Amino acid sequence: PPPPTLDAFRAAGTTATYPAYLALIALQGVPLVSDASLASLAFFIGTAGLTLFVGAKRAQHEKSAESISGFSAVLAPVFSSVFLFGAYWLLKNTEFDIQKVFLALTTTFGTICVKEMLDPLVYALLPEKSRGFSIPLPAGLAPPDADHAPAIYLENLVATVGAAAVATAYVGHIGPAFFSSNLLGAAIAARSLALLKPGSFAGAAGLLLGLLCYDFYWVFRSDVMLTVATTIEAPAKLLFPRAAAAAGKAMADGISYPYSVLGLGDIVIPGVFASLMLTLDKELVQGRAPLLLGHVPTGPYFGASVAAYLAALGVTFGANAVSGHAQPALVYIVPALLLSAVVTAAARGELKQVLKFARTEAVKEVKEGGGEK
Repeated sequence: PPPPTLDAFRAAGTTATYPAYLALIALQGVPLVSDASLASLAFFIGTAGLTLFVGAKRAQHEKSAESISGFSAVLAPVFSSVFLFGAYWLLKNTEFDIQKVFLALTTTFGTICVKEMLDPLVYALLPEKSRGFSIPLPAGLAPPDADHAPAIYLENLVATVGAAAVATAYVGHIGPAFFSSNLLGAAIAARSLALLKPGSFAGAAGLLLGLLCYDFYWVFRSDVMLTVATTIEAPAKLLFPRAAAAAGKAMADGISYPYSVLGLGDIVIPGVFASLMLTLDKELVQGRAPLLLGHVPTGPYFGASVAAYLAALGVTFGANAVSGHAQPALVYIVPALLLSAVVTAAARGELKQVLKFARTEAVKEVKEGGGEK
């Protein structure tokens, strides 16, 4: 890659989210100092909220983000159900070790994601004289259209070593298992948000409602979701060690898993919608050009969606504590997100524009592909 610069990170909006990055990292230490219920609540809500915030902000400057069409939104719960039940069936009826496959995929992807999250932080922390230091590579490794000599830069190297250390700690069971797992999981969720963009408000709402039904069915109507989540060990969830009393109650209820869990889907799916709300802030509130990439300050739509998400997540954990049973988080989160968007739009007199909103990139892609215009 070309030499990293602070201006490049600033243009990408990464420097504006430094406090969120640092707070997210600091929160990973909470399970190390307390296993109390309030500590668990603060950890999950804080980690999930900051991961959503960082991912949604970064999504505003990703050129290669995948657009989620309305058709893809409809198919999402179907494919998710097929994958979930397929994993459950393999666990129950075969000796095939899906654990190893899923572990390899998620750990590899998680390592890449941790490295990309560390890049701007490492650059900012390095002494100014060390920034831009590079190790030259053979010219043959440069792509044909490259306008700079291939090299490995110190910032990227340090970030890569840091990411590899996290992955090694996870795979090698070095230190508390939940610590490295949560770092990988949060990085996966944040990067997934940045790589996925809903094509329209209707598509995003359809995605949320479809996956709400998926979450409700597989959590309340069967043991499939709980079995897969607690059997397959991979960095695809946030973990918090159960307190001694809670662990004893769980054992009495027939639950031997030693952690409280929040699936990454409960961050990524709401985050996809929140990133669209940030796009609405950019275009409807701030009047910026649709195709302009870069940092977008928080506006009323994104602010309302983040507040609704955090509140709904709190209600989810409250319901879990009262009922003593696993709760499908999207059942609480989806109505809160949709209501926050509709109420904000109505209050601003923009309800019609929001309901019909479609990203310019998505519209352009449909036209160029020869589909509907």
